[in-house]
Amino acid sequence: MNFGFCNALYGELSVAQNLEKSRALGFGTYETGAWSLLKRDKFDSGRAVQQSHLDDWSLIDDIGQAAADTGVSICCLHAPPPGIKLGDPDFDDNFFIYEALLARMQKLGINLLLHHAGNGKLGEFQEGANQPMWDAIVGSLKKLRDVAAKYGVQLTIETGSGLQDLTRPEALKRLFDEVEGLSWAIDVQHAFRPGQWTYPEYFEAVGDKLAHMHVPDGDGFISHGGIPGQC
Repeated sequence: MNFGFCNALYGELSVAQNLEKSRALGFGTYETGAWSLLKRDKFDSGRAVQQSHLDDWSLIDDIGQAAADTGVSICCLHAPPPGIKLGDPDFDDNFFIYEALLARMQKLGINLLLHHAGNGKLGEFQEGANQPMWDAIVGSLKKLRDVAAKYGVQLTIETGSGLQDLTRPEALKRLFDEVEGLSWAIDVQHAFRPGQWTYPEYFEAVGDKLAHMHVPDGDGFISHGGIPGQC
């Protein structure tokens, strides 16, 4: 099982610079967002990903060189990438963004894609509620799972921060029952819901799928992506 501590440590730094910072802080692995393999500046062209960004493979060369120089590996990526959401009507039309991301992951040897499974349109899903959106999300995940496997990438569902992200243990279990071949990543902050559910409930529901533990610091269930002990 992977443990990840460093998630976009310093937003003003490039991925390569964050790898150097991670080494200086004593970490051997680093987590980052999907956008960081797709374009150099998160807010270039707004949050959109343009074809010009995808044509720039020098970004991946720079990241690969920094990983080699520092000895710090990127253990996983957080999805979704900008401009595409599970279950949306234009998911298939924009799927080229995922394929570009997966190709970059393959080149860098990153084999774990962490994904919040949800859509703000789903709302607080309960049995039988908003079934069309649930079905659309399931369909999107099956397609992404199959294509990711061709690139040697494991699709892993991360505990989200809101009910629209299928945070409930029973919702995650149902999702894993319907979409075979997924693994689970627990974000220890997002899963923290005193009075609603407990860590043991998660492990009882989907613990056999656990592949990654994201260990940030934060305040309650709000994750700041910080270094443990510094928030």
